[in-house]
Amino acid sequence: MQLEWIHCLSGRRGVISTFPAEMLAEKGAPGVAFRRSGTGIKISPDFRAKNIFVVASVFLDPGVPAFLRMGKILLALCVTDGKDSTWTAHYRFPLWTLFEPETFEPIATVRTPAEIAGTLKSKKLKPEDCLAAPYGLTMTIPLPQIFDLF
Repeated sequence: MQLEWIHCLSGRRGVISTFPAEMLAEKGAPGVAFRRSGTGIKISPDFRAKNIFVVASVFLDPGVPAFLRMGKILLALCVTDGKDSTWTAHYRFPLWTLFEPETFEPIATVRTPAEIAGTLKSKKLKPEDCLAAPYGLTMTIPLPQIFDLF
């Protein structure tokens, strides 16, 4: 079992295969610990950490991706068996897709996260009107939770 991650704003990827493991937040600030727990991985924020949230659950089941935000860092995470990484098969950095929150219909695909604000303005939408996802990943995140990153 391993934890694969993608830094959604830089495209950098990594794998954690030895547990327990720690990941620092931006500029070396306290971050999170990852521990094996049954069939998955448990995320435990450092008690000193600030501005950390996980979209989904603090327990990551195999094959179910989630987002982890630590300050200005946004990661997509997924527990895999190390052999099959289909959760990133269609991922294309730096593209992002905006979705309508009730129907999950695509609103627009932008070439970089920096284009999101202009796209919202041209379509007369507010961040609250959208979900967002790095292009090709199967999960979305409410745009207001990450809009300040762009």
